[in-house]
Amino acid sequence: MKKFLAFAMMVASFSACSNSSYNAVPVVPEKSFNQRQNEKLLGKWQMNYTIISNFADSYNLTKLSLSTSGSSAGEYYVDGINTYSNNLVVASYYAKDSNFSLLDDGSVLDRFFTFDFSSDNVVNGCFYAIIHPKDDFSSCYKMYGTKNAIKTAGNGVLLDYKLVNLGELGFLSPQSIAYAQVRQKYQALKDQLKQK
Repeated sequence: MKKFLAFAMMVASFSACSNSSYNAVPVVPEKSFNQRQNEKLLGKWQMNYTIISNFADSYNLTKLSLSTSGSSAGEYYVDGINTYSNNLVVASYYAKDSNFSLLDDGSVLDRFFTFDFSSDNVVNGCFYAIIHPKDDFSSCYKMYGTKNAIKTAGNGVLLDYKLVNLGELGFLSPQSIAYAQVRQKYQALKDQLKQK
């Protein structure tokens, strides 16, 4: 009888354990370094640069996307718009050089920025104008950008015609190392825009 009673108590305790509910904590996968870097780009930005005159372009970067094709498969990008022209833009962290870039694809010229963060809401780097149809790259013009900046009237569209017509830009030599580095980043973002 003692054996039966011990057996019954053991079955009852197993039964109670198997029927009890417990709070499972879901495991959230850790974000990759590339994803965390690209998330820094989300928000409203104003990019400022000087080429004879001061220019400012405003961007709203709203969507983190994962590339699923080509050589950039598995890399994150941030999609958005130029808030003045409504052009689609794409930005990304570039792991090879540990910096960031933004491409604003235009009809007369593309605006291309490469930069690093100097604080959570400020970036510094280079602005390049890429003139169509030959895709000539301008020299680096110093730029800075501010996140969540008050939007000012965009004057970048004036840049398109002013610079192309007056020839005020200096250009990178296609044989230079700087050209090769900038071209590679530019082409990666250009390919990403073509998928949109």
